[in-house]
Amino acid sequence: MRKNLAGLIWITGLSASGKTSLAKTVHDVVIKEFGVNPVMLDGDDLRKIFDEEGGHTPEERRAFAHQYSDLCKLFVDQGHLVICSTISMFEEVRAKNRKNNDHYCEVFIDVEDDIRIKRRDVGSLTKAEICDPSSPFQLPANPTFTFTNTDPEHLFENAARIINFIRGWSNGLHLNHAAR
Repeated sequence: MRKNLAGLIWITGLSASGKTSLAKTVHDVVIKEFGVNPVMLDGDDLRKIFDEEGGHTPEERRAFAHQYSDLCKLFVDQGHLVICSTISMFEEVRAKNRKNNDHYCEVFIDVEDDIRIKRRDVGSLTKAEICDPSSPFQLPANPTFTFTNTDPEHLFENAARIINFIRGWSNGLHLNHAAR
């Protein structure tokens, strides 16, 4: 892996917004462009590991989000590029990521509710992706990118913007000065 390419791409958004599709596209482009296989962590997969009972209370979600963040940091500290796609409802976790990772790219997918409902209606959601209405999603305070369209024809365009951003990491650009 190129020096300074290690970092965290944190893809967040509500259920059925297209997080996993974008993460997979970025993953594939990173392999092609950089010749490395980034670590890809998806919220559904992580829930299967960390939460066999399927807890969805705000406290449980917050605890899981911190675990996901800590796991990502572990891999980044070992020199890996990590792509994590998760609902990540809490700004405190995203702030933790910004503070703890020199190279951090936060992507917020802000898709209209009617699009998410259509995706939900075709059965593309698992139980773990359905948010409890009593657990409000806190909008990201300062994402690197906000994408409003994750249809297949826009995936590569969105991925290219992320790739161009992380390309700067290997050149010493986009250093997160909040990180220590």
